[in-house]
Amino acid sequence: MTVSVGFTRIFVGCHRTAFRTQTIRQAAELAGLMKLDLHGLFLEDEGLMAAALLPGLREFRMAGRTWQPMEADAVRRSMQREAQLAEKLFSETAQAMRVACRFEIARERIEEAVRLRFGRTDIVLVAEPKTPADRAGEAFRSWFAAASRSASTVLYLPQRPVRSRGPVLALAASPDDPSLAVARAIAAAVGEEFQAESLAVSDPVSALAVLPSHRERMLVISRPVEALGEALGESGEGELTRLALARRVPVLLVPGPGEAS
Repeated sequence: MTVSVGFTRIFVGCHRTAFRTQTIRQAAELAGLMKLDLHGLFLEDEGLMAAALLPGLREFRMAGRTWQPMEADAVRRSMQREAQLAEKLFSETAQAMRVACRFEIARERIEEAVRLRFGRTDIVLVAEPKTPADRAGEAFRSWFAAASRSASTVLYLPQRPVRSRGPVLALAASPDDPSLAVARAIAAAVGEEFQAESLAVSDPVSALAVLPSHRERMLVISRPVEALGEALGESGEGELTRLALARRVPVLLVPGPGEAS
């Protein structure tokens, strides 16, 4: 029996070489368990393309260990190759996992690409950056900000989750908190136990800081509307996300009841 979780797609954003086989595999596995489509979105580096058009700009090429003029055509061909590699990886992974897959290239700004494509029935994946340089990069910061401010549910995925089995835990502020229904449906879909923890304080950041371990497989939280505008810190990640990822489990942030559709 198929259990409806209220979602239709999982979006995974790719930025040039900043995508990992493990991340795509984890997204495909979740898509298969929840009966969702996997959607890959390759984000062209508009900043690099704009820089390549500037006169006199040079780049260091490792092959010859020399500085060479940056050529717009060469940059464009490089991005095309990277997009083809990403599409091949998505297609092969989806086929192996037997999930429906779509791949497209976004040439808009990241914020516009998100606005045009993502809705309330989508899950947008934000993978934990692999290196401090990736974390500080404009691509990750823009993707994080656009996803967090969208109407979609956002899945924050740690690099190395500590477990692949365990209960789906909802952190709820009230009996009608949206996180409860979502966590219950996901638990049924993936064949895990559903658990809920009441917020002892008014905001999820403070609650998560003292939340005991339930050995959960996934944590589901309803994000507060007032936190969206100030979600980003200097590192590009919000305090809520930092605390959640410190638990080393996937964290699903569902839109709160007051958010616009």
